[in-house]
Amino acid sequence: LLAIDPDEGLNGQVSYAIKGETAGILFNVDPRTGLLYLESQIPRQYITNNKQKTTINNQGNDLTYPTFLLALDACDHGEPRRCTHFPNLQIQVTY
Repeated sequence: LLAIDPDEGLNGQVSYAIKGETAGILFNVDPRTGLLYLESQIPRQYITNNKQKTTINNQGNDLTYPTFLLALDACDHGEPRRCTHFPNLQIQVTY
């Protein structure tokens, strides 16, 4: 994730946070860099319950992958603090 604030000093520094039911459980985000990562191995029930058809492989078969919706915030450090909320970031895990 990348958010750019053209301000200088604290107003130009951006921090990131993940929100919602998977926050800190399945996914997390580095608050300084915006790097999104898996917190731990995805449990089997999430894989079987969150599948969506996405593509067709070379043999004409539908492929399904678990898909998750995340909510993220990107906030500057100025006063007043301003945040942008991304409520529907779709993450698809391929394997």
